[in-house]
Amino acid sequence: MSRHEGKVTRELEELTAAACEGELTDRETARLEALLAESPAARRYYLLYLHLHGELHWQQAIAAERPGPAVRTSGAKGLKAPFPVVSPAARREARISRWRWAGFFFSAALAMGLLFLAWRAVPRRRPEPPTQPLAAQSEARLAGGVHARWGPGAAAAPGERLPAQRALQLSHGIVEVVYPGGAQLLIRAPAQFAFEREPVLRIERGEMMVRGSEPDHLLLALPGGEVRVGAASLGVTVRDNLSEVHVIEGEVTVQRGADAAAETVKAGEARAWPRGSRQAWAAVTFEPDRFPQRLPEPAPEHSVARLRSLAAAHPRLIHQYTFEGTSRVEKCRDKRGSLHLTESVMADGRGRGSLDYTAPGLDLTTEAVRPFRADQGGKSIGVALQSENAFYPPQEMTVELLLQYHPPADEDDDLVGLAVATRNGETACGFFVAVVGRGYISLLFDAAAEWPESRLQLTPDHWYYVAVTFVANGRTTIASAYAADLSAGERVLRRLLQREPIPGTPPASRLGIGKGFDESDAHAYPWPGALDEVAIYDAALDPDTLQSHLESMLPPKDR
Repeated sequence: MSRHEGKVTRELEELTAAACEGELTDRETARLEALLAESPAARRYYLLYLHLHGELHWQQAIAAERPGPAVRTSGAKGLKAPFPVVSPAARREARISRWRWAGFFFSAALAMGLLFLAWRAVPRRRPEPPTQPLAAQSEARLAGGVHARWGPGAAAAPGERLPAQRALQLSHGIVEVVYPGGAQLLIRAPAQFAFEREPVLRIERGEMMVRGSEPDHLLLALPGGEVRVGAASLGVTVRDNLSEVHVIEGEVTVQRGADAAAETVKAGEARAWPRGSRQAWAAVTFEPDRFPQRLPEPAPEHSVARLRSLAAAHPRLIHQYTFEGTSRVEKCRDKRGSLHLTESVMADGRGRGSLDYTAPGLDLTTEAVRPFRADQGGKSIGVALQSENAFYPPQEMTVELLLQYHPPADEDDDLVGLAVATRNGETACGFFVAVVGRGYISLLFDAAAEWPESRLQLTPDHWYYVAVTFVANGRTTIASAYAADLSAGERVLRRLLQREPIPGTPPASRLGIGKGFDESDAHAYPWPGALDEVAIYDAALDPDTLQSHLESMLPPKDR
C-alpha cells in the first residue's frame, strides 16, 4: 500500500472479507492493521465494506423475522406455495425501513472506524511480566566496579547486597565486594562464583584478592578443596584445571576433603592442586603481583582505549575493528569503513567450540575476540571472522593489532594460524600476520615461497602489540615488521623485519580476521588465541608513529 496509496490490493480485499466473517488469524490481523495504518484509501475501502456487509446482514435478519402476508395454499399434495403478493403500501414501508436501517448501520460503521483509528493511535502497553519471587540476598555488598559487566542474575547497584544461592558471572571488568565485618573481595573477570550459606563463597572460575577479617571466618570453597580465611590476605585463582592459593599476609587453613588432613599455609607461600583430583597439593612459586590490589582508575590515560583513540584519529586509517559493543553485530562492525565482519565456520565445521566475543583483553578498557581452533586437526576445524565484501589492499599498507597466542594441543613445526589474511588462488595469498611452527610470527604473499624468519617466538598467553607495513613493488612486496611483549612490559618496539623484499603482492579477497584460506580458497588456519584492536591504514606508517602507539598503552616509567 505504501507504493500504491490510491490502489486497493487483492490482499486487502481478502483480509477485509475474512475479518467480516471472523476468520482472521493473529498474523492476518496484524497484517490488516498494518495495511490500514499505511493508506487512507485502504481505510476508506474497509469502512465501506463494513457498511455494505452490515446492511446486507440487517436486511436478511429483518426479512427472516418479519412475517409476510397470509397466503392460501392448495391442499393438493406435491404443489408448492406461490410467491407472496405484496401491496404497494407494504413495499413503500419496507423500503423506508431499509433506508432507516442502512443509515443506522452506516453511523455505527463510521463510529467503529473512528474508534479503530483512535485505538491505533494510542501507544500499546506491553503486558506486565509475571511477578518473580525476590531472590535471597547474601551479606556481601557490591562496593563498586570498573568496566564491570555481569551475566544474568547479578542485578545489584553499588551499596546493594548481591544475590545468594545463585551462580554469578562477571564477564568483564573488576568489582569490589565487602562483608559487614570488614572482609573484602576484589574480583577480576572472567569469573564465576556463588554466595552460598553464610559465610561460604564458592568459586568456580576466576581470579580474586581476598582480605579477610577475624569476625567473618570467610570460607572459600574451591574445586577440590576449602580455604578457611581469618584475618589473612590472599590471592586465589581457579582455572579450568587448577586451583591456586597465594597467601600474602597472615595464614590460612587449606583442606582437601572431609577425611584429609588440613594444612596451614603462611604468608609468602603458595599451594596448587588439580581440579577434580584427590592428588595432594603442591607448593608453587609465590606470585602476589598477579592479583589486583585496588580498583583501577575508570579511564586511565595509558590504556588500550588510548590506542583505540589514536588509531581512530589517524587520517590514513581505512578500517578499524575494536570488537567493542553490546551485540555481535556491533562488535563486528568496521568503525572506520564499511567492510563489516561476519562469522565464518571452517570447512570441516565447528568441532566442539564457538567464537568467544567477550574474551578479556590486555586491560579493563577493552574486550577481545577469541576464534575457535580445534585441539586436533585445527587447520580446518574452527570459527572466526571474515568481511562480508572483498577487501582491496592498497599499494602501501599497515596492519596493526594486539594478539595473544595460546598453543593448541597439536602444536608442531607445521602449524599455521592466521590473524589477518586474504587469498585469491593457489599461490596468491596475503598472510599479513601469521604464527607458524611453534609460535613464531611471520607473513607470506606467495604460497610457493618460504616463510621469512622473524626470530620472534611468542610467549604463550602474553599480549603483544604487532605492526606490519607493506609497499607493493612489481612482483615483490617490501615488508617491515615490529612487535612488543605488552605482558612483559616491553617499552621499545622490536624490529622483526626491516624493509625486506618478500615474493608476491597482497591479493584482493574477503578479509579474514582470525582465519585464512587454503589453496582452494576454503576457510582454514584459525588463529589459536585472542585478537583485539585490528587497524588497517593505506600508508606504511613510520617507526616513530608505531612507537607512539605502543607507548599509549604503557604507564610512564615513574609509576
